[in-house]
Amino acid sequence: MKIRTLLIDGQWNLKRNFYKRKDLKTSTGHLCGGSFGFIDSLRAVSQKVLPDRIVVMWDGFHSGKFRYEIYPPYKANRNKDWEKTDKAIATDGLYNPQDLEKVEFLKQKIQIQNYLDELYIRQVEVDFIEADDLIAQYVLRSENDEEEIIIYSRDKDYLQLISDKVSIVTSDSAFMLNKREYESKNGHTIDNELLFKCFEGDSSDKIEGIKGINRETGAKGAQGNR
Repeated sequence: MKIRTLLIDGQWNLKRNFYKRKDLKTSTGHLCGGSFGFIDSLRAVSQKVLPDRIVVMWDGFHSGKFRYEIYPPYKANRNKDWEKTDKAIATDGLYNPQDLEKVEFLKQKIQIQNYLDELYIRQVEVDFIEADDLIAQYVLRSENDEEEIIIYSRDKDYLQLISDKVSIVTSDSAFMLNKREYESKNGHTIDNELLFKCFEGDSSDKIEGIKGINRETGAKGAQGNR
């Protein structure tokens, strides 16, 4: 019997809703854009996919720190003040005004995790590990041939995980991106996705690619060698 599993990148889903509905408040004046949007999008994607089970993956405490210590340019364009996060959590609300956004994000994340517990939805969070690594681990360790896995995220890093049993669905697409559609759209097999990613690098993570080689030139070379 086929089992359909929906894997949600919780950190991505919270961030996009948190900033999209930044000023949304409850009747008592508390900010709730991230938590409200998260649950609303969870409802929408569940109705679209109709999964048998849902697993939400979260960035763990100090996620990304291991990679940053190995490769300092990693996400160097983003805030790396882990100590400030420690302090914001430890002081339980006694924080500087400039830290308000970080603390509010953490508060809404905890709210959502409590809501998901009430809904009996599985969640995974591991210290120092990012949500995308947890999702990749789940996919790579899935040995059930009858399991169909659907990843809910717009992060293009997940494209390399697409296979005969893994598809991707986004918040702004009416269809799931599967292996056949990926190869039809890109003109090359899914096996080349990781290779092209290495060539391109990742500007959002401050990882440089190889100059003179991009996805378009690589795809033409692959087609020419057939």
